[in-house]
Amino acid sequence: MKEDFTKGLTPDESAKQLVIDRLNTAKEYRKSNYDKKWDSYQMQYRSKLEEEKKKKNMAKLYIPQSFTSIETTIPRMVEAIFAGDPIVAVKPWERKDLENAEILERLLSYQYSRMDFFNNFIMLAKMCLIYGTTIGKVGWRNEAVYKKRPKMEASLDEMGQVIEVPAQGKDGRLLLEKYSIETWNDPYIWPVDIYKFFIDPKALTIEDAEYVIMVGETTIERLSYMQELGIYKNVPKIDDVKGKIRTEEGRERYTNVGIQSPEDVTDRYSDKVTFYEYWENDRTITLIEEDVVIRDEGNPYWHLKKPFVSSTICSVENEFNGIGLMEMTQSLQNELNDVRNQRMDNITLSLNRMYLIARDADVDSSMLINAPGGGIYVNYVEGIKPLDTPDVTGQAFHEADVIKRDMEEVLGNYEYSRGQSGSKRETATGILSLQEVANIRFKMMIMKMTRNLLSASSAQIVDLNQQFLPQGKAFRLTGEDFNEEWYNITPEELVGRFDYEPVGASMEGLSKYARLEQLLRFRQIFASNPQFNLVKLDTELLKLLNFKNSDEYFVQQPPVPPGTDMGQGQGMGQVGFPTAEMEGMPPGGLAGTL
Repeated sequence: MKEDFTKGLTPDESAKQLVIDRLNTAKEYRKSNYDKKWDSYQMQYRSKLEEEKKKKNMAKLYIPQSFTSIETTIPRMVEAIFAGDPIVAVKPWERKDLENAEILERLLSYQYSRMDFFNNFIMLAKMCLIYGTTIGKVGWRNEAVYKKRPKMEASLDEMGQVIEVPAQGKDGRLLLEKYSIETWNDPYIWPVDIYKFFIDPKALTIEDAEYVIMVGETTIERLSYMQELGIYKNVPKIDDVKGKIRTEEGRERYTNVGIQSPEDVTDRYSDKVTFYEYWENDRTITLIEEDVVIRDEGNPYWHLKKPFVSSTICSVENEFNGIGLMEMTQSLQNELNDVRNQRMDNITLSLNRMYLIARDADVDSSMLINAPGGGIYVNYVEGIKPLDTPDVTGQAFHEADVIKRDMEEVLGNYEYSRGQSGSKRETATGILSLQEVANIRFKMMIMKMTRNLLSASSAQIVDLNQQFLPQGKAFRLTGEDFNEEWYNITPEELVGRFDYEPVGASMEGLSKYARLEQLLRFRQIFASNPQFNLVKLDTELLKLLNFKNSDEYFVQQPPVPPGTDMGQGQGMGQVGFPTAEMEGMPPGGLAGTL
């Protein structure tokens, strides 16, 4: 029989106890298994050497190879996902919902753009690549700003009609009043600090977790506004406990890289407080400063899910957290640092040699400094000899190159994929092969992230739209030619059952140049074949090069009279690009010039 730990407690005390107990359980599990690893990954990304590895008078280099691997991976991911529009395709379960799917697709494009998902995705991707796991919160954001305007009052005009005029004070100055304007009424995806997110230790996914807890800060003013909306309660009680709790989560992430943690900054005028947001599928509790319960109710969202999404790039069996690029390469990064530092130390010791000194040579140790024109006074020359250090710098360069190559093999992030020429001579075919191999690795990572983040968040966003847009919504989209199109979606068009497929998962952004090379080679091969439709191939080339309205670039030929000899080499040839002979180009056409 399950023991009742809340017997004799009030509902708020019971809720408080539940949150604190589960927070401590999840915190202790994560702290003993992950926090120190995450701290080391953050230092690796920031290229910071650990204190115990810093030796006096020795080199302290940190080669930013790990930083490079992260910062060259993210642009490729962004290019693949955001190369087209929309970034998410909505596919209905039933044929009758086809029209609704089209309008929902446009609405999602608008909402992802409005929430600045481009920058949010960069932070989500960076978190995933560094720590191996990323967390996002999907919620509804309703905000308003206050402005001022002249206060109006009733008055009579010359005809005795009642009109409104600006009110004035006794001093003749205009009286102003505050009014609010709605600035946001749309869904939003927040990147959640991985250090401030706690999950049921036995869970493998957010969906099967009994609970999750998010820690953060907010202001009493914001909480008071939410209480006016009927969302929170007990907000006046917060003044008695404000400043009681100082969160430690993620503090070492700052101190390890020489930055003061924001948690250590005190401001006696601030009204910020720490909150703990606890979620189950059918319940949510908000606790302030581990003391005041301001919310304890059923899940307010119609979809009855925890409003979070997560992803990894490399899953681990029976673990919620995955493996990131830092963990994959940490030992190799340490080896690279050691080799480069040893090389620097070797040069230093070669230039500033040590000496073998006889005990009775009476040598002044303060003069043992290598300097132009310097000397050392001794009683007899045989009493001091330089200790030569062998030169190993040449071998160190070779070893460093081997280590970098090992890191490339682990990540599938070759020099050619990063836009570099490469340390080895490769044929064009060899370079394309290496790029394609790298693309396969990136394709898996991108497909995993987009399906876990975009598909899951899109499903929740559509559910939120159905809940929070009972009157529908008017929105604007900018087309390919920067033409603005307006849409007005009705509540009936939000209804249906749909699947959500990330369009970026096709990886067109990563394989674009390989595809372009293939098409150019095909054009060279079939340029002289009269049975091959060059127009179709040329159209594909223009589209791949992002030419708009590709049909406008082709010369339209007048119809050929009946009986005209259409033999090869006569007339204008096929409709499309002018023939090579007309342009003074070699028969290979476009490809022959590249």
